[in-house]
Amino acid sequence: MLSFASNFISKQIIMGLFDFFKKKDKIETQLEKKFYPLSVAKVVRQTENAISVYFDIPKALQKTFEYKAGQYVTLRTKKDANQVLRSYSLSSCPTTDEFFRIAIKRKNGGILSGHLIDTLKADDVLEVFPPLGTFTPNLKAKTTAYFLYAGGSGITPMISIAKTLLSEKKNANITLIYANRSWETVIYLKELDDLAKKYTGRFEIKHIIDEPRGMRKSYKGIFQSKDYANLIGSNYTNTFAKGEHFICGPTPMMQAVETALKNVLKVENDKVHIEYFDMDKQAKQTTNLHIEQKNAAKKLDNQAVVAEIILNGETKIINIPAGETVLESCLDAGLDAPYMCEAGVCSTCRAMLSEGEVTMDATHALTENELKEGYILTCQAKAKSKKLVVNFDF
Repeated sequence: MLSFASNFISKQIIMGLFDFFKKKDKIETQLEKKFYPLSVAKVVRQTENAISVYFDIPKALQKTFEYKAGQYVTLRTKKDANQVLRSYSLSSCPTTDEFFRIAIKRKNGGILSGHLIDTLKADDVLEVFPPLGTFTPNLKAKTTAYFLYAGGSGITPMISIAKTLLSEKKNANITLIYANRSWETVIYLKELDDLAKKYTGRFEIKHIIDEPRGMRKSYKGIFQSKDYANLIGSNYTNTFAKGEHFICGPTPMMQAVETALKNVLKVENDKVHIEYFDMDKQAKQTTNLHIEQKNAAKKLDNQAVVAEIILNGETKIINIPAGETVLESCLDAGLDAPYMCEAGVCSTCRAMLSEGEVTMDATHALTENELKEGYILTCQAKAKSKKLVVNFDF
């Protein structure tokens, strides 16, 4: 009996130590994440208003900058004495390309894009945060049909996803539906053509051009939800329901595709994946998210909320003034909470809400399953109960 108890206690100690070091490793990994100065290997003009930027990743940082198809990096630079953060999806493939590449497209009124397109050159150095993001296909899933919907510079994660699926899943069939204003604005046109030739029968591209000119085949006009629903429903009757759908592009285009898939074609929510990066013009969601816990209080008046913050293995108690986000209050309290865009699109500030209730204006970076599980974006989360327990370590 003593021997059994001793063995049981020993196992409990070993498991406890395993959990401790597992959590310790996670915390240390979080702390190691920081901006790194990376040299620009070359800049390639893609269209009149878009460039590709190739980075030189030093051998010592190869592990740090490992990535999955569909992920993004964040650039940090100063413009007019202000610090500017912008996230750009990787357009290179982690399994077939030896280069590390993003694309930048000029935006009207954009603070950073035009400056980089006009001035960036080889050997310049930019501060880059390592890859992040969950807009990635599951390579172990049984899915064989993939539908990629891109608009403009939304092609950047899509070409990475397409290359990876084609090279890593021999039974994968990919359909890319790519919308642009004109043929002259199509980013990576030749590379996509070459990919379609290499994988004939497995990779199909359907271009949608606002005002097409020339002999190339395309759909004409600006597609609405009914157009996307008709295109998919009539051409892929046997595959669209079980396929995985990835959407990235201008907000109106993404909303049109999402509506077509979910409301018209009745594709299951967990098969629709969306990447929002239009930080300047993104449409705010008005569906007030309620992450409810037992005994959650009613909406607060003008009084501060007490919040228990779990971050980097420590627990801190802070006050959150009425109308202030969880992230703002954490930073005001001197906590080193992770964040990037502060627009609800990058997921860097994601945490688990263990107790309490919040509302969020934008939740683009979270899936519906993540919302149900209790994840929040602290840059968007405002308290709706008298107490919150927020776990960044989850």
